[in-house]
Amino acid sequence: MQITPIQQYRTNIQPKNAQAMSDVNFQGLHVSKRTLKKLGTTKEKLLQNQSLKNCADRAELFVKSRSYKDNYRFPKEYFNANLVVSSVIGFAVFGTHALIGWLLYSLGVITSPGVVLGLSLGLGAACPAFAAVKDLIQYLSPDGYIAKFRASDGIAKGMPSGRVTKVREMQDTQLNKTHNYMLTDELMQVGDNDFRKVMYKYRDKNLSDTKTILGILNEDIIKKNFTNGDVFNYKLNKNGETLLTKFLDILPDENNQNEYKQIMEIMKRMPGIIYHQKDNYGISALERILNSENPHGLELVKDYEFPYSEEIDWAYNNIADEDFKNKAKSLKIDFKSGFYNLFDDMPQIDKNLSKILSSPFLDKKEYSKQIMEYADKNFSRSYNTETVYPILMKYGLLPSEKIDSRIQELESNLERNSIQNDSGYGYYS
Repeated sequence: MQITPIQQYRTNIQPKNAQAMSDVNFQGLHVSKRTLKKLGTTKEKLLQNQSLKNCADRAELFVKSRSYKDNYRFPKEYFNANLVVSSVIGFAVFGTHALIGWLLYSLGVITSPGVVLGLSLGLGAACPAFAAVKDLIQYLSPDGYIAKFRASDGIAKGMPSGRVTKVREMQDTQLNKTHNYMLTDELMQVGDNDFRKVMYKYRDKNLSDTKTILGILNEDIIKKNFTNGDVFNYKLNKNGETLLTKFLDILPDENNQNEYKQIMEIMKRMPGIIYHQKDNYGISALERILNSENPHGLELVKDYEFPYSEEIDWAYNNIADEDFKNKAKSLKIDFKSGFYNLFDDMPQIDKNLSKILSSPFLDKKEYSKQIMEYADKNFSRSYNTETVYPILMKYGLLPSEKIDSRIQELESNLERNSIQNDSGYGYYS
């Protein structure tokens, strides 16, 4: 399989969401410094947009820019009014300069009236001319820049190759905001027909066989246009099965270990495989790995970050092999993505927090730090103090410095109220 320089760099599966922007992999993002300057942004800020981040993680994301004009910003009336004002100013300058020149000529300071008249006319005409040039420059200058995005499966000589999406545009003011349009979804749509043609060729084959899967991966169209791993993300049937779920149902033995190893090596070079995908029965790829206690599947996903779910806990708790269980304990589970739903359902927050805190994958200290950052960023100080902090303190998630700060605040309020009552004059200052 032909591997692009970007994919050669990604020899391991990249995590879906980075812990911090300093850990972000920029290898899938292609944008020049000049374009970044025009858009008034940085690579870090671009990848704060989850749609763009997801695309750069799974495929090649190309960003360019174009200027745009606001046709309503400089109406004709604006130019006419500016011209009239500058002409009046020019006439006033001409008159003042001519008067001063005439007085100087009368006093004999200036001997040539032609020089006075020429200078007066020049200065008077310069005002509207200068205003017109200024307006013209301002009119021709761009009012801003629009970012142009295009996603592709591969890259060749710095240009998109393989499957390529249409160019999508976004104004610079919207760059760092979350939007719902997913370039990776369009990239899959672009390759859907090619993938179906290949699968039709294997319609009578057993897709749970390593020889069949390896044959599909070695098809020319797959090697050319699906090097990012989307070949494992397409649904194969109404049950929601994919080539990934088919492969994860296979365990290597003496008959298939050669093909199994080749498939594993190919998958490790594919950054776009969605390992948290679920079939139509709600069973995720990770659950399949844990339920079958497949160490090879575990090796594939060891660097991938999975959104937390209670089902993952159940699958982990049912593992019989202690050695496999210890290895699975190091899986990367993302608890941050559930903060919104956690606080959105306040009546059930006690119940939901109890489930999360019982997860074998949870680092309570790190979770406390993350949930405090989320609360401080998204809620007011009074709401945190009266509603959020008491709940977090109940479960030991409130840092000691926050508890000390709250105690000092209550003591200060108590002292102030005592002074106010003793004074007899209302608020005491």
